[in-house]
Amino acid sequence: MTRSDETTMLAEGAASHGLARQDWNSARFVEEGITIQVVYGTHDAAAFLKSRMIEIDVAKRVLLSPTLRRNYTLA
Repeated sequence: MTRSDETTMLAEGAASHGLARQDWNSARFVEEGITIQVVYGTHDAAAFLKSRMIEIDVAKRVLLSPTLRRNYTLA
């Protein structure tokens, strides 16, 4: 299975659950922001997400409420 196939499967699975991700660049930035939070802290992660123009409600959700994060990893 190619990376493109995985991306398509993830998008289709999310869409069937009402969680469609239209902007995969933003998803990548959010994942990077989470990694930055782990390594450097919430302040730096928030600054990174802001610099990537991630909506404030999304940034707050992923940085402050980890249990509410979307999870698109394959089993």
